[in-house]
Amino acid sequence: MIVLKELEIENYRNIRYARLEKLNDLNIFIGPNNCGKTNILNSINILGNLERGNFSYIDRESDEISRIFHIPGIRYLHSKKDIYEFGESFKLRYLFSYRKINLRIKQPYHHYVMENIFEFVLRGEKETRAERIGIPSLKEITTVFAPENRFGRYKDVDVSEYILKSRDISFILRFIREVIDSKVRLKYNDIKNGKFEKIIEDQGSGIKSVIFLAVDIMNSERGSIILIDDPEIGLSASAKHEFLKFLLEESKNKQIFISTHDPTFVNPLLLSRTSIYLFSLINENYVRININESREDPVVFAGYLPHTVSLKRVHIYVEGTLDVYIYQTFLKKYLKSEKREWQKIYNNTGIYHLAGDFWSHLLYTIPKDPYKVLIILDGDKRGKAKEIVRRYNKNRLENLKPLKFCSNLRTVKRTLKEGRKCPVYCLQKKNIEEYLKPHPKDKRNGPYIAERMDVPLEFRNLFSVIYG
Repeated sequence: MIVLKELEIENYRNIRYARLEKLNDLNIFIGPNNCGKTNILNSINILGNLERGNFSYIDRESDEISRIFHIPGIRYLHSKKDIYEFGESFKLRYLFSYRKINLRIKQPYHHYVMENIFEFVLRGEKETRAERIGIPSLKEITTVFAPENRFGRYKDVDVSEYILKSRDISFILRFIREVIDSKVRLKYNDIKNGKFEKIIEDQGSGIKSVIFLAVDIMNSERGSIILIDDPEIGLSASAKHEFLKFLLEESKNKQIFISTHDPTFVNPLLLSRTSIYLFSLINENYVRININESREDPVVFAGYLPHTVSLKRVHIYVEGTLDVYIYQTFLKKYLKSEKREWQKIYNNTGIYHLAGDFWSHLLYTIPKDPYKVLIILDGDKRGKAKEIVRRYNKNRLENLKPLKFCSNLRTVKRTLKEGRKCPVYCLQKKNIEEYLKPHPKDKRNGPYIAERMDVPLEFRNLFSVIYG
């Protein structure tokens, strides 16, 4: 269920500016540490911590609208840390679903009101007050926030008693078996007295927190906003995917926001009614991933999931999905003709795509040692690539490998040998299709043509540099 359609943040905590459009039923924020993921959740959680009343200092410009819609004043108590780099003000703008608002208040709202439904502006050191409009329906929107340090919240809570609070106990018990441990068999003949097998109580704090979280989500009202920081904590790889399925199901009648820096939590095969936002070191902002790019062949998509946990020794990154297939074809042909143990070398090579024009935003997902890593772009990206490499190295985090733009294969070879930087190389021709003979009228025929031709000289030289 979409409650929030759009969120705009300015000068809030460690977020200088972010605009998140096309929010969906389930929204996932992926990024490294200290890039504002948790504070996006905090900015949404403000909706559940508002004071409402007839405050005398509500903006007088809104009086006419206030009289028409009987709108109360709104106040939020904040701390100095809520302001970005000790600035003077912060702003938060929420655009709600038109259907959601009308469902709440049983009357249509004017377009002007919808476009400016709510905005905060700082007017003092301790209080943030409504500059524009507060709406009666906000009192019915509740937030359930599960922060990263949620373990402490549940530390002394009895898990059996908590399960009894669930609206659907049988569902929670099934959830435990499917997500936590398939071997768990819970006996609850005397369920009114909360007698369960001791095995539940013996679970670790991470597992317990997931059980508590599932109960909280199930018990929340329809139309609630659920905020979860690092939901994957305490879960195995298979359990992560089962929990993601649970969140997708719950998002049919609640809007869910999660933040994570674990790309293995995001399974593109499961994603529907979902928006994924990735932090871009180039833009220093969040950008929305085109899920269709990853769904076409998720195994070779570099945005999340496969390559970050790959055990393949060599990683080659190219622009699009079709590029991957062409490179794979040329590489196999080259290795067959040049290397005796070509199967072993080929199986130790991963070729991944960077979602076409989205490539610059996905660079920080590329892993460091012990991998041998190379980025190959079409020749028409040469000018842009130089600038992107410069900006990336300027903004990169300390735990990321720096990039080096290489104008020729000699520089690529030297950079790979030194191992300190990841080489970025642009082909000599404008795009990969110009190497195909005959030239494909339809780009989708590129892999088919590559299979029936010799490996171009530049590609042979490129592979020779990589594999010796």
